[in-house]
Amino acid sequence: MNIQVFLIEIPDYIRLRLQEFFQTYSGVELIGHHSMLMESQSCLSSMLPHVVMLGVIDTAHIAASVQTIRVHWSLTRILIISHTPSLTQMQVALNAGASGYCSLITAEAQIATLITLLAQGGCGWHYQASLSLTKNPRGLPNIQSPFTKRDLILLRYIIDGLSNKEIATALDISVKTVEARVTKLLRIADVQCRTALAVWWLQNMYGLCELESAIMVNLKG
Repeated sequence: MNIQVFLIEIPDYIRLRLQEFFQTYSGVELIGHHSMLMESQSCLSSMLPHVVMLGVIDTAHIAASVQTIRVHWSLTRILIISHTPSLTQMQVALNAGASGYCSLITAEAQIATLITLLAQGGCGWHYQASLSLTKNPRGLPNIQSPFTKRDLILLRYIIDGLSNKEIATALDISVKTVEARVTKLLRIADVQCRTALAVWWLQNMYGLCELESAIMVNLKG
């Protein structure tokens, strides 16, 4: 069965772009759209999409918009499509209960990957962030931190969205070793999951605000 997606407050040029893409993309079906969230509530109860794509401009309205959708579709996953993406806004979306976040310029194939991930019960965040890395071979940040060089390498893989198995293969270590190191990093940052760790790292260790280069964070891990 196709993953059913409903669009709310998505600009027409993006909607048309997505419609054209999903006509030839197997597994995802756009079942409807509405230009205004408040005006779309009359038709919400008659549908049960797997994923709602919600366009967002103002960070202050994210929580209320997510709550409005939840009233009608409590089990539907919500993917925020941001006009003005930032790490702060991404954190607000996460706290509000959204399952995913990306920008208007995210490629259709990447949006399709996010939609599939959300429909399967996972979460996904695709955004742009200037990492301000040094030019050393491993791309490690030139900063003082409570993390060892080995920790920093692991953090880069986590931020890039690699699974524990993929990290283990890349570092030539066991999955159990990766799990132990991830647990250590979570404890240092005082967070409960890999996504919160990535957000904490980007906000506190890099001091990032605006978004400039693409990173995918898979929240299933």
